[in-house]
Amino acid sequence: MSEPGKHVVRSIVPTIAIVLWYITLYPGIGQTAEPPPQTATIFGVGDIMQCASPEGAELTGRLMERLLNETRNSIGITLGDNSNDNGTEDDYLCFDRSSWGRLMARLRPTPGNHDYGVDKLLPFYYLYFPNAGPTRLGYSAFNFGPWRVYSINSELVSPELRQEQLNWLEQDLHANSKDRCTLAYFHRPPFSSGDFASPAWVLPIFRKLYKYGVDLVVTGHEHFFASLPPLNPSGDVEKAYGVPLLISGTGGARFFDKPKKLKYGQYGEMVVARTLGVVRIDLKPAGYDWAFVPVNPGDQAPSGSGGCHNNPPGYVD
Repeated sequence: MSEPGKHVVRSIVPTIAIVLWYITLYPGIGQTAEPPPQTATIFGVGDIMQCASPEGAELTGRLMERLLNETRNSIGITLGDNSNDNGTEDDYLCFDRSSWGRLMARLRPTPGNHDYGVDKLLPFYYLYFPNAGPTRLGYSAFNFGPWRVYSINSELVSPELRQEQLNWLEQDLHANSKDRCTLAYFHRPPFSSGDFASPAWVLPIFRKLYKYGVDLVVTGHEHFFASLPPLNPSGDVEKAYGVPLLISGTGGARFFDKPKKLKYGQYGEMVVARTLGVVRIDLKPAGYDWAFVPVNPGDQAPSGSGGCHNNPPGYVD
């Protein structure tokens, strides 16, 4: 006959095991379980490979690969001038032989003017990148985490193709901009303190993005990193409805010097010049955090954040 105390212990053990199993399977039992945060991360950079001096591109490719491997729910985007030479097949062989060649399936690229260097209708870019978007068009949209993301082609030469892209963009923004935070990326910045702002090419795009309350724009083209305040299509600071701009042309092409004068310095504009690196953007349900991640950890690494906002008063449903 078993001792009373030991009998009680043997009876309780399986009961405790069942309770623990049930709590593990249904974590809401006995506690308030909060869902994991909805955060998705984008790593972006442009102006990458120059075949005569591939060392910088090799370093940023290794950095991009490491960051993607370390960061759950992340993708890489390129901001144009993937080939910072002429976009030929031989030029892309340099890209492919570098550390970037291992990342093709993990990248959502956008083209730049150098990618269109030798062929304005069907650059080799479209034959090389598996996620380049529709052939000859190169623009697309996708949901990533809690955000809607637009890859836009700033290099279309044909007026008809440009208008077709604008029509597509407006239709998609109209369908999605009220439901999700939105980010757009392309090669040429509409505004910059450097020498290569390209309003003639991209202001029609930027006007659509502003109209529908896009929350962040990311570009390359300037071979430095910059963070600009929220701007309206006139290039004026507008805190309520303006669109902030990040420029990350630090992928390995020859450096540009820091602009001698910052147009928006009094509004917090930041520029990091002559430094290799990528920009990190953490997309959250109601905002984002960004940080410049240099190849050399000792280099300047500014960061910031922003919130999603509504469409401006001039928005027409």
